[in-house]
Amino acid sequence: MNNLEEYFKINREAFDVEELPEGHLERFMGRVDRSFAVAQDDRRAAHVILDAGKARDERRGAKRISWATVTGWAATLAAVAAAVAAVVIFIGQPETGHTDWFAGIGDDQAAICESYYARVSRLYELILRGDPEGSCARDLESIAEESVSMIDQLPEELSPEIRAEILKEYYSALLDGVERLRKSVY
Repeated sequence: MNNLEEYFKINREAFDVEELPEGHLERFMGRVDRSFAVAQDDRRAAHVILDAGKARDERRGAKRISWATVTGWAATLAAVAAAVAAVVIFIGQPETGHTDWFAGIGDDQAAICESYYARVSRLYELILRGDPEGSCARDLESIAEESVSMIDQLPEELSPEIRAEILKEYYSALLDGVERLRKSVY
């Protein structure tokens, strides 16, 4: 049950204050009947079109593509697009001057998060000191703020080493972005 439905159930008396206008129920039922009739006509028309397409394809010897096939291809294309985006974002960045933000921390997930928060706090201070008008504050927040921390989003089934690697990659990308913003301010 969603919150809106629950709200209506709890506050039912507030909605039953006024009487409906004369003839409201008849007009409403007429609209429902018309909508149902249109939907039935649309369904019949769709079946006629599909049947005609099947007959044409059978005459041509063509194979029909099912929705499962189409959605499978769409899912595959979406996965490929996500992989390309990940490559562009994480791997496609030039390595010159790249900072290893988590050197020497190892696989301790809490230490990785603490290190990230400490580093991003220092970068915040530097950026805001160099930007007294606060023009970069929104950009800074959009890069570094987390409504739910990454460590809480990772599945427990992953090994600690993989979780640590994911955290390092994720937080490194965020710190790289904050560092680029800092360099643009100075």
